[in-house]
Amino acid sequence: MTVFPAGTIRSCPICFNTSLARSIYCQVCAYFVLHQREGRARVACLKRARRPDGFRCEYCGALLNLTDTNDPFYPNFDHRTPGILNDLNVCGAIINVSKANLTWLEFPIVVHATVDWWDNKVPFRKDIVPFVAWNATSVIKATNRRLVDMAMQPRVLDAGVRLTFGPGKLCWICERYPVLGAGKYCARCLRLVKRTTGASRLEQAAALKMAYSWEHDTFICHHLGVPLDIFDWTSPF
Repeated sequence: MTVFPAGTIRSCPICFNTSLARSIYCQVCAYFVLHQREGRARVACLKRARRPDGFRCEYCGALLNLTDTNDPFYPNFDHRTPGILNDLNVCGAIINVSKANLTWLEFPIVVHATVDWWDNKVPFRKDIVPFVAWNATSVIKATNRRLVDMAMQPRVLDAGVRLTFGPGKLCWICERYPVLGAGKYCARCLRLVKRTTGASRLEQAAALKMAYSWEHDTFICHHLGVPLDIFDWTSPF
């Protein structure tokens, strides 16, 4: 630990405010960089983000809130390319969550294409970017049963297989595939409804019913207007 002579006034190399007595950094900057993983990379991106009025998000330019951890623009350190260490940008927490596992080059393209769909109804292309790092930080786990389920169900559905259980036994969501026993949903929709999202099963079922497209026999993304990949759990869609 570096000890400075008594009375020495030093400036933080990041923000140029007065440093702590036993550190080269000020109290605020020290919190974000000292004893943190990838500390040097954090220092570098904080220096880039520093402006006369404070620190600004490197993606959207918004002023960051350094004190309120619940603020959507509390500083986060985002890996520009997921899985690549020591290559960081400082950004608002909401930007970090929205970017997910997109690379820093893919993120703005996806954002612009999304806005173009919202404002101008220009169809969003699922191949708009290659999603090269989508699974870089994810551990993909699957049991043999899930693998068989994923592999077989599309083939059964594509073949047009229907089992007759009498009137009124079609799935409540898609109204297309039969329901086994006393259930309300077909095997495909039941697997989606049973996911844990924090919402109730009825709320999830209602959302799926609104998203279902009879023409495409699948579910359409509310925000992007594209068919969702319900059998490929590694897909960004």
